[in-house]
Amino acid sequence: MIKIFKYLKNSLLSIIAIIILLFIQAYLDLTLPEYTSKIVNVGIQQAGIEDSAIKEISAGTLNKLLLFLSVEDKEYILKWYQVSHEYNGESIYKLERNVDIKKVSQILAKSMAVISYVEQSASSGNSIISFDIPEGMHIYDALVLLPDEQKQAVLDKINDTVNKLPESIIEQSAINFVKTEYNKIAVDTEKIQTNYIIKIGLIMIGIAFAAMATGILIVLIGSRMAARLAKTLRSKVFKKVVGFSKSEIKKFGQSSLITRTTNDIQQVQMVILFLLRVVFYAPIVGIGGVIKAMNTNSSMTYIIAIALIAIVIIMITLFIIAMPKFNAIQKLVDKLNLVSREILTGLPVIRAFSNENHEEKRFDLANKNLTNVNIFINRTMSFMMPLMMLVMN
Repeated sequence: MIKIFKYLKNSLLSIIAIIILLFIQAYLDLTLPEYTSKIVNVGIQQAGIEDSAIKEISAGTLNKLLLFLSVEDKEYILKWYQVSHEYNGESIYKLERNVDIKKVSQILAKSMAVISYVEQSASSGNSIISFDIPEGMHIYDALVLLPDEQKQAVLDKINDTVNKLPESIIEQSAINFVKTEYNKIAVDTEKIQTNYIIKIGLIMIGIAFAAMATGILIVLIGSRMAARLAKTLRSKVFKKVVGFSKSEIKKFGQSSLITRTTNDIQQVQMVILFLLRVVFYAPIVGIGGVIKAMNTNSSMTYIIAIALIAIVIIMITLFIIAMPKFNAIQKLVDKLNLVSREILTGLPVIRAFSNENHEEKRFDLANKNLTNVNIFINRTMSFMMPLMMLVMN
């Protein structure tokens, strides 16, 4: 097999192009499930709200958020929120488009979680400040009136409690805060949700078409390259066989030489195509999948390890069962080719001695043997994909 690879030197550019396309296809295939997750997690569960960078907010709610921000963060937020319109007599601030969404989200998420904690504590009757709030006064007004030292002590206590919460809880609290605020100021959350799902759906369709186009290009380039290799090998094998002496032809057997020139070279062609499409692709998508999974939740990495071990065991088992039969196929193909050739070249003699039934039985036996082995191999290998999909799912 290694000797065959030297004939691929002329196809080096095609191989490089296929490897690049395989990386692109792997990236696309691994990205698609991420968008499926976004439709479920963000589009459905979060009503299309991606982060805590709230796009529209009332003046009262904004003032609450500013209470729990540092001076630097407060200045940054006020810089990017401008009065847009009024609703129910209250000013509505709108986030400018050219802002760093990620930074705004990071600043506001924790502050929104703090407010959720403050309101939850107030509703449950657990006091978070060291003096009684006068009747009719809101907790936020009380915080504003506190002396700086006492106010800072209360804020530190709240921050310490919130900092102990997992990042996912803080993020979810912030999303719920944004959703509640949108409903309060009559922002159409259904439209936000619909637009988000449509946007992600269109991206997924684009990725699917790009992956399809990449797959077609890989097959096209690989097939042409494998066909060129097969043409070269057939030409060289034919020239070599034509130069054989009678003793060499007798040694190898005419039927065997015919098989080498036709079926065997076709098998080599299919193996090269399989290597380019599947064998090269498997480690790329495997490593990429592990990286993606670890970035999603590294605490569940052991599941990937178990799945990989299970898949390796399945593949090794199936190949151990099927490999001896693969070796037997070549001999059976030679046998079928030999019987067919003998019948074709000996037709006059067969008819003269009325030996048709005997020759039919010979051909039938050779044909059935080859058929049974092929059926066994295909049945065995057909278990591979269902078992792999079962393990992966």
